Amino acid sequence: MIFFSQNSYIKILEYQKTTDELRAEIKKHNDTAQMYREKAHSLATDRETLERIAREQYGMKKEKEDVFITDIP
Repeated sequence: MIFFSQNSYIKILEYQKTTDELRAEIKKHNDTAQMYREKAHSLATDRETLERIAREQYGMKKEKEDVFITDIP
């Protein structure tokens, strides 16, 4: 026979809430990690994506190519 006091029941509820919060946080981090894995795979396999990011974010260009940067949206 098991006896539960009021304090132990409250502790169980607190632990359950903490567990649920931690599981939600783990899921969020796993989703973020999956997104970064997909981006890394895309950069490793898709040359066009790699070129686009190199041009847009790092201002890189091909040889014999001129780049014009404007502030026009």
